[in-house]
Amino acid sequence: MSNNTIKSILIFQGVGALGAYECGAFKVIAPYLDDKEELEVVAGTSIGAVNACIIASAYQKEKLKENPLEKVADDLQKFWMEELPNPSLHTFLPSPNMQLPLVEAWLRYLDIWTSMFWGNPHIFTPDPLNTTGMVLHTAHRIH
Repeated sequence: MSNNTIKSILIFQGVGALGAYECGAFKVIAPYLDDKEELEVVAGTSIGAVNACIIASAYQKEKLKENPLEKVADDLQKFWMEELPNPSLHTFLPSPNMQLPLVEAWLRYLDIWTSMFWGNPHIFTPDPLNTTGMVLHTAHRIH
């Protein structure tokens, strides 16, 4: 990078679905950052930290190549579009491609229950019987 390079800081916020929005926003701004900016710090909380890790890791691999941030944005999009999705059990319903409001609502409902019961192999596996022995809830009373 040249001496005229602007150093940038990206900070991503938490809250599940916002991570997908951050992916899209980063994909849009990445081409504008490529030529004149160098990422100095990438940070985040919760799902924003996951995005920040993917960006920082990919940026380290790509930073000496041409248009590194566009390639990094592609890696982040691949995570959200290919690696993260966990389809729900739609076996007894009409095609998910049907544009019926009640069917769409029902499919979203099934997606939630599928994640609650079976988890997402890329993120978590539920442990309702607490077989790991981890303390799930602790409450302390201060007198």
